[in-house]
Amino acid sequence: MAVHKLLVPGVGGVGKTALTIQLTLKRFYNPIVEDSYRKETKIDGQACILSIIDTGGAEGLPSLSRDQITNTRAPIMLVGNKTDRVTEREVSTEEGHALARELDCEFVEASAKNGENVEKAILRSARRQWETFALTRAKAAPKGVMVRNDTGGGAATGCVVL
Repeated sequence: MAVHKLLVPGVGGVGKTALTIQLTLKRFYNPIVEDSYRKETKIDGQACILSIIDTGGAEGLPSLSRDQITNTRAPIMLVGNKTDRVTEREVSTEEGHALARELDCEFVEASAKNGENVEKAILRSARRQWETFALTRAKAAPKGVMVRNDTGGGAATGCVVL
């Protein structure tokens, strides 16, 4: 079964751990020490394991700069959390989409409290990771033409022309 490792970075208090717990345990987060989670799921019909590392409370982990984010080869999903707190909103949907365009990534709004779009956001990110991995492997595969000598006697020889 394929294992997809996901990192959930961000500043404190935005709901990283709450999103992760909602996805993996289907419950709302109560502050306790939890930082690594696994969830068995299917992506496009393929069984896989999501191994999620939550950076919540990790003061020692350096924050990611915009340059680091835009220069990464891993797919990025920008998640606007806490959609259930409409009157306390700090970032508009339009601002979220604008930042996603700037970072060249997808954007989705979610609520870890009521579960809205949590699985959609995480699974979409994992799917993009798998597609990126498959594309990278395809580019790394040797390219060439197989030349075979099949005389019909049961033994065939061949080589790859690069």
